[in-house]
Amino acid sequence: MNQIEKEFFGLLDMTHEVRDDAIATIGAADLVFRIEGCKSLGEVLQDLGDIESMYTQSFKTMKQDFFVRAPGRENVTSGEATVAWLHGLDGELKAALSALSDEDLAKPIDRGGWQMPVLANFHTYREAVLIQFGKLDCYLRALGKDLPDEWAAWVG
Repeated sequence: MNQIEKEFFGLLDMTHEVRDDAIATIGAADLVFRIEGCKSLGEVLQDLGDIESMYTQSFKTMKQDFFVRAPGRENVTSGEATVAWLHGLDGELKAALSALSDEDLAKPIDRGGWQMPVLANFHTYREAVLIQFGKLDCYLRALGKDLPDEWAAWVG
């Protein structure tokens, strides 16, 4: 068991649970909602999966590819279906991280001209997810969704 598994899988699970609770409020008709000049809500959710996939791939290959698209993006058809799709990606992420040794956590990941150690890249993944939460928050509020209490504590 490496340092990320020991120290951060609990936090990772909480992050994903907060995401799931917010996404569960979304219906199929909400996915086409678009804030003027922005992507649709469905596209924002697809981006969330893409981020998870690109980071998962980086932990496997030690190279960050910012153009990775998550398999199953077409599964963003409702809140429930999106949560199920993301759970599959969560399992892949945790498996990729669990395959690493503590020594691997100090290895650099090539991020296209500059490098970041695996452990720092893991934290950057969570930061990218929290940025997506900020975007998601705007859509959910614009749609008048009742957000879970945990969402307010994590996002505002």
